[in-house]
Amino acid sequence: MHVSASLARFYDSCRKEAEKTEFQAICSDFVREKLDNESLQDQLAALSTISSLMQGIPEIGGRVFSNETTMEAVIKLGKLDHHAAKRFAAEAIAHAASDKDRCAAILAEGFTILKDLYKSKQPDIRVRALVGLCKLASTG
Repeated sequence: MHVSASLARFYDSCRKEAEKTEFQAICSDFVREKLDNESLQDQLAALSTISSLMQGIPEIGGRVFSNETTMEAVIKLGKLDHHAAKRFAAEAIAHAASDKDRCAAILAEGFTILKDLYKSKQPDIRVRALVGLCKLASTG
Protein backbone atom coordinates (compact mmCIF):
# COMPACT_ATOMS: atom_id res chain seq x y z
CA MET A 1 0.00 0.00 0.00
CA HIS A 2 2.90 2.36 0.71
CA VAL A 3 4.24 1.80 -2.79
CA SER A 4 0.83 2.57 -4.28
CA ALA A 5 0.56 5.79 -2.33
CA SER A 6 4.10 6.80 -3.32
CA LEU A 7 3.42 6.10 -7.00
CA ALA A 8 0.19 8.10 -6.84
CA ARG A 9 1.96 11.00 -5.18
CA PHE A 10 4.72 10.95 -7.80
CA TYR A 11 2.19 10.77 -10.65
CA ASP A 12 0.20 13.66 -9.19
CA SER A 13 3.39 15.74 -9.04
CA CYS A 14 3.82 15.40 -12.81
CA ARG A 15 2.69 18.77 -14.09
CA LYS A 16 2.84 18.23 -17.84
CA GLU A 17 0.97 15.65 -19.85
CA ALA A 18 4.26 14.60 -21.45
CA GLU A 19 5.64 13.69 -18.02
CA LYS A 20 2.58 11.58 -17.27
CA THR A 21 2.84 9.86 -20.65
CA GLU A 22 6.53 9.13 -20.06
CA PHE A 23 5.75 7.72 -16.60
CA GLN A 24 3.10 5.44 -18.11
CA ALA A 25 5.57 4.25 -20.76
CA ILE A 26 8.17 3.51 -18.10
CA CYS A 27 5.63 1.48 -16.10
CA SER A 28 4.47 -0.42 -19.18
CA ASP A 29 8.03 -1.18 -20.27
CA PHE A 30 8.97 -2.36 -16.78
CA VAL A 31 6.01 -4.73 -16.54
CA ARG A 32 6.50 -6.02 -20.08
CA GLU A 33 10.21 -6.64 -19.45
CA LYS A 34 9.50 -8.53 -16.23
CA LEU A 35 6.73 -10.63 -17.78
CA ASP A 36 8.88 -11.51 -20.79
CA ASN A 37 11.59 -12.82 -18.50
CA GLU A 38 11.56 -16.56 -17.80
CA SER A 39 12.23 -15.99 -14.10
CA LEU A 40 9.17 -16.62 -11.95
CA GLN A 41 10.44 -14.01 -9.47
CA ASP A 42 10.47 -11.37 -12.22
CA GLN A 43 6.99 -12.35 -13.35
CA LEU A 44 5.71 -12.10 -9.78
CA ALA A 45 7.36 -8.67 -9.49
CA ALA A 46 5.40 -7.64 -12.59
CA LEU A 47 2.13 -8.78 -11.00
CA SER A 48 2.98 -6.94 -7.81
CA THR A 49 3.71 -3.81 -9.85
CA ILE A 50 0.37 -4.11 -11.66
CA SER A 51 -1.47 -4.43 -8.34
CA SER A 52 0.37 -1.43 -6.90
CA LEU A 53 -0.44 0.64 -9.97
CA MET A 54 -4.09 -0.41 -9.83
CA GLN A 55 -4.32 0.69 -6.21
CA GLY A 56 -2.45 3.98 -6.60
CA ILE A 57 -3.02 5.10 -10.17
CA PRO A 58 -5.95 3.09 -11.55
CA GLU A 59 -5.86 4.65 -15.02
CA ILE A 60 -2.23 3.64 -15.59
CA GLY A 61 -2.65 0.27 -13.88
CA GLY A 62 -5.66 -0.37 -16.08
CA ARG A 63 -3.80 0.50 -19.26
CA VAL A 64 -0.91 -1.74 -18.30
CA PHE A 65 -3.24 -4.61 -17.37
CA SER A 66 -5.41 -4.20 -20.47
CA ASN A 67 -2.50 -5.06 -22.72
CA GLU A 68 -3.39 -8.44 -24.25
CA THR A 69 -0.02 -10.03 -23.50
CA THR A 70 -0.16 -8.82 -19.91
CA MET A 71 -3.61 -10.30 -19.38
CA GLU A 72 -2.48 -13.60 -20.94
CA ALA A 73 0.56 -13.69 -18.64
CA VAL A 74 -1.61 -13.08 -15.57
CA ILE A 75 -3.95 -15.91 -16.58
CA LYS A 76 -0.97 -18.21 -17.26
CA LEU A 77 0.56 -17.43 -13.86
CA GLY A 78 -2.78 -18.06 -12.16
CA LYS A 79 -2.82 -21.58 -13.61
CA LEU A 80 0.64 -22.50 -12.29
CA ASP A 81 0.93 -24.90 -9.40
CA HIS A 82 2.72 -22.25 -7.34
CA HIS A 83 1.16 -20.61 -4.29
CA ALA A 84 2.59 -17.11 -4.75
CA ALA A 85 1.81 -17.06 -8.49
CA LYS A 86 -1.84 -17.92 -7.82
CA ARG A 87 -2.10 -15.34 -5.04
CA PHE A 88 -0.54 -12.55 -7.10
CA ALA A 89 -2.66 -13.40 -10.15
CA ALA A 90 -5.89 -13.43 -8.13
CA GLU A 91 -5.00 -10.09 -6.58
CA ALA A 92 -4.16 -8.48 -9.93
CA ILE A 93 -7.39 -9.72 -11.51
CA ALA A 94 -9.40 -8.55 -8.49
CA HIS A 95 -7.90 -5.06 -8.77
CA ALA A 96 -8.56 -4.97 -12.50
CA ALA A 97 -12.17 -6.03 -11.98
CA SER A 98 -12.87 -2.74 -10.22
CA ASP A 99 -13.08 -0.93 -13.54
CA LYS A 100 -16.27 -1.39 -15.53
CA ASP A 101 -14.48 -0.83 -18.86
CA ARG A 102 -12.11 -3.74 -18.28
CA CYS A 103 -14.71 -6.10 -16.86
CA ALA A 104 -15.80 -7.42 -20.26
CA ALA A 105 -12.25 -8.48 -21.13
CA ILE A 106 -11.72 -9.93 -17.66
CA LEU A 107 -15.04 -11.79 -17.77
CA ALA A 108 -13.97 -13.48 -20.97
CA GLU A 109 -10.72 -14.81 -19.56
CA GLY A 110 -10.42 -14.09 -15.87
CA PHE A 111 -13.72 -15.47 -14.61
CA THR A 112 -12.72 -19.08 -15.16
CA ILE A 113 -9.34 -18.65 -13.49
CA LEU A 114 -10.95 -16.88 -10.51
CA LYS A 115 -13.43 -19.75 -10.15
CA ASP A 116 -10.56 -22.23 -10.20
CA LEU A 117 -8.57 -20.17 -7.71
CA TYR A 118 -11.59 -19.99 -5.42
CA LYS A 119 -11.49 -23.80 -5.20
CA SER A 120 -7.96 -23.61 -3.76
CA LYS A 121 -7.34 -25.02 -0.30
CA GLN A 122 -5.24 -21.95 0.55
CA PRO A 123 -7.42 -19.35 2.32
CA ASP A 124 -5.41 -16.35 1.13
CA ILE A 125 -5.88 -17.39 -2.50
CA ARG A 126 -9.58 -18.15 -1.95
CA VAL A 127 -10.20 -14.73 -0.41
CA ARG A 128 -8.52 -12.90 -3.29
CA ALA A 129 -10.42 -14.97 -5.85
CA LEU A 130 -13.70 -14.31 -4.03
CA VAL A 131 -13.02 -10.58 -4.00
CA GLY A 132 -12.38 -10.69 -7.75
CA LEU A 133 -15.55 -12.70 -8.40
CA CYS A 134 -17.61 -10.26 -6.31
CA LYS A 135 -16.17 -7.27 -8.15
CA LEU A 136 -16.89 -8.89 -11.51
CA ALA A 137 -20.45 -9.63 -10.44
CA SER A 138 -21.08 -6.12 -9.15
CA THR A 139 -19.62 -4.22 -12.11
CA GLY A 140 -20.36 -6.69 -14.90
